[in-house]
Amino acid sequence: MIPYTARQEFQEPLFTAIDKIWDYINQPASNPLLHFQNKFNIYDIKSFNEMVVREAVINSCVHRSYAFPDDVFIKQYPDELIITNAGGFPAGVSKENILTINSRPRSKRLSEVLQKTGFIERSGQGVDKMFARCIMESKPLPDYSNTDATQVDLRLKAKIIDGAFYLFINKVQSERADELNVFELLTLDKVRQGISTDLHEASVEKLLREGLIKSQSSADKKYVLSDLYYEFAEQPAYIKEYRVRDLQTVAGCFEKAKEVSMKDFVDAFDNLLTREQIKSLIYKLENDGLIITKGQGRWTIYKLSEEIDVGQDILRQFQFHIEA
Repeated sequence: MIPYTARQEFQEPLFTAIDKIWDYINQPASNPLLHFQNKFNIYDIKSFNEMVVREAVINSCVHRSYAFPDDVFIKQYPDELIITNAGGFPAGVSKENILTINSRPRSKRLSEVLQKTGFIERSGQGVDKMFARCIMESKPLPDYSNTDATQVDLRLKAKIIDGAFYLFINKVQSERADELNVFELLTLDKVRQGISTDLHEASVEKLLREGLIKSQSSADKKYVLSDLYYEFAEQPAYIKEYRVRDLQTVAGCFEKAKEVSMKDFVDAFDNLLTREQIKSLIYKLENDGLIITKGQGRWTIYKLSEEIDVGQDILRQFQFHIEA
């Protein structure tokens, strides 16, 4: 369907193929180190993690349907790895419950062989490990959204989302006698994004008790990460009643264009806030004199106040006017 620069087929036992598959994926040119800087330190993370890739490939073989002759396909791009296998999810498994339902391999005998040889765990925690490792490297979660009844489609993204969160979560894990489980890590990741709905209740209680998250508003159950995260991020969580990350997103829109539509704001937040939450935020910024509008209804255009200098750091100017 698209031109490729290289192609390799593996037709041999999984025990030997898995190492060769990883070696092929892990070439320096196709699995480069990603870098981010925090203060004077530069951190390196591989685009694709070995443990995540191995679990994904093994799952694609254990859980695939052998009623179809299709191969397992791995497509590697600079910023994404796509692994597909035939048959869709096993009965009862879905994108929504993949972390909570018990493992359901289509071939019990194959699963038992891999368990006894140490390739997979009896508890079927391969997917848990993949999600946990992606969160600990501050990368997007494994994406099964393109899965349908005919095939499982898993997408692993290379991008590091938040270097400060990577430092925060790895420091927390390294200092614990018992590591946080995948549901606790998911809860921390959601709180990082400003999501305070549909959180795992037991995880919230534990994280609050241990001080890894704090309650920002007890009335509507809003949470923020502990101060340690904001030390790594070198920024406060809130400037008065504004969340810093929301202000960063709005400022980023005006750094790209002098005039911004509501659709531009919605696209920039990328589902982290609902449209109504975004409208409420923009209205508040307008009411506080940081943004002015032109036009009405769906044709409304938003511009920075004349007091904001477009050529300077917009976020710092927001902070100055809010605190003043």
